[in-house]
Amino acid sequence: MTTAQLAIDGGTPAVSRRYRERWRSVHLRDLAAIVRYGYRDVNTIAKGDGPIAEFEQKFAALTRTRHALAMNSGTAALHSAYFAVGVKPGTEVIVPSYTFFASAAPILQCGGTPTFCDVDARTLTADPDDVERRITPRTRAICVVHMWGNPAPMDRLADIARRHGVALIEDCSHAHGASYRGR
Repeated sequence: MTTAQLAIDGGTPAVSRRYRERWRSVHLRDLAAIVRYGYRDVNTIAKGDGPIAEFEQKFAALTRTRHALAMNSGTAALHSAYFAVGVKPGTEVIVPSYTFFASAAPILQCGGTPTFCDVDARTLTADPDDVERRITPRTRAICVVHMWGNPAPMDRLADIARRHGVALIEDCSHAHGASYRGR
């Protein structure tokens, strides 16, 4: 620990420039197009057309999957996934101990219990050996987080999930465009 005076108390600041967050600009014409489309027909989601459906189709093609479903957040996507695999009171979901809180919060919203597993120090993703040690008869799913775009060892985790008959849910909110073994 240092004995230097804190900057707030008159000491020398550790950072000389003020931090400025930079966000990508939303183009007004894109926003206007979405508003115009929604105004013309508010049932675009139910009908499966419009800019959201177009995005879903393009994202499915990008990720080489048959389907993509746009959600308002990664938290909502995980909540839907946990609900879909039957997370409810009395069930558990294994999640990495190093993740954003939204990987675990929807488990609680479904009435389940998050069980935290260790992470690999190199990849910062779930340690498959620890995941397997934590599986109990109450385990409903394993949630894998590809933290900061680092892919988790999916072959091993998929094998563990298959052998124990539990769902494998991938939280890819940190990994759009990442690849694993050439995929």
